[in-house]
Amino acid sequence: EKMRQIVGDGDPFEESAEALEEAWRTTPIHMSPIALRFVAPDGGLLSMWNGGPRCAIEMPMPGADALDRSLVAPPADPGPLDRLYLAYNEGRMKLFEAVEDRLVADSGTRPHWGQVNFVDWDRVVALYPHAAAWRQLYETHNHEGVFDGPLTDQLGISVGRSS
Repeated sequence: EKMRQIVGDGDPFEESAEALEEAWRTTPIHMSPIALRFVAPDGGLLSMWNGGPRCAIEMPMPGADALDRSLVAPPADPGPLDRLYLAYNEGRMKLFEAVEDRLVADSGTRPHWGQVNFVDWDRVVALYPHAAAWRQLYETHNHEGVFDGPLTDQLGISVGRSS
């Protein structure tokens, strides 16, 4: 409904591209069913399943990993389809972040390590009772930064690279 208010009652693709971009940027569209998966506990210190059985919530949305990675440095002169995808991706990331923040605040939900997430080390410490023990092992066995990567950069704990 909000999309119609922004772009009008006609077909949004026949309306202005700028209005459609703004709609996708400000009102993310979730187009897939939400999936629930029940998982048995395990003993990994930073396992999402540590501490008891869990329910995994998946909120799939159309997107392309290769294209998303290229958005780190978007084209200097993006074409109309690039601009639409950039707007859609911006809205999609806002939606993912808002859902993560709400679920963490309301129920202590642990975001998925292998999916889009907005976790920092403070949030890890709040969500995982064994975070300090894991960090000690990580720093002991990673003194040269062999295990550093984009996630440890995001967490602010990379030891061999600038975070």
